[in-house]
Amino acid sequence: MKKLLISLLILPIFSYSSNLVLTNNQVNYTITKNLTKDTNIEVKDVFNTGSNMRANQYKELSKMDLSEFKEAIAVITLDKVWDEDSLFEHIRRENIRIINIDATYSYSDNTSLVISTKKYNSNLAKINPYVWLNLYNLQKMYKIVAMDLAKIFESDKDKILENLDKNLKKIDNLIKEYSSIELDSAILLTEDIEYLAGFLNIYSINKDYDDITKDNILNILNDEQIDVIMTSKPLKRDIVKILNKNNKKYILINTGAYPLEDDDDEDLMKEDGLDIYLLDNLKNLKGE
Repeated sequence: MKKLLISLLILPIFSYSSNLVLTNNQVNYTITKNLTKDTNIEVKDVFNTGSNMRANQYKELSKMDLSEFKEAIAVITLDKVWDEDSLFEHIRRENIRIINIDATYSYSDNTSLVISTKKYNSNLAKINPYVWLNLYNLQKMYKIVAMDLAKIFESDKDKILENLDKNLKKIDNLIKEYSSIELDSAILLTEDIEYLAGFLNIYSINKDYDDITKDNILNILNDEQIDVIMTSKPLKRDIVKILNKNNKKYILINTGAYPLEDDDDEDLMKEDGLDIYLLDNLKNLKGE
């Protein structure tokens, strides 16, 4: 009888009545929404458009009332590559049963591990979190999240795996498009786009964005014998004007650090925001 009572007390800890999954950035939100399409799984971003990956999310989460998320089953994080990701820590305070799905780390399949590198020329040696700009990494992230979700929500397993297959094929087509880009070399002004440069297999040189002026931009390009500037931060108009006048190429890349607003509600995050950013980057790289 005593063993039976203990079993009955423990059982509720492992039974799930909620179908809520949480994210805290545009990338994981898009991945999770795409994988859970036409399922009973509810996906919410705790910030929506109220924060971004460059903000101090630890401080922001500390100020929020997270009790509304205490019934969540899982959080999707970037813990292994993003030092500032504190979503799991904060939700764990509300719910001891919460499951952490790190989209960049697989506990069951080493072949799915996302390839990460250190930041360029950084004394802090922090990991560059923007791993998905290498589209092969993005495919691995989809697989990691899908496999864990399929184990948690067994009734939706078939649909999750079907959605996974669709999205992997979609990324395959995107990889083919990216492979057709004619670009041999570029000067990178922001280190967050290094994964993209590596994926494109181009020769790249890093320069500090803050050191670039309208007076030195041409000298820098000519000294390096490179005609292309790539950056995730928009250049000043006077610099862009000089580049255009001298037939130099300026490519602005969106890393996905900032959320894209929903068309109908600016306070909500756009479900396919990452997909849109990747297509926009493709157009910019092709000069369309």
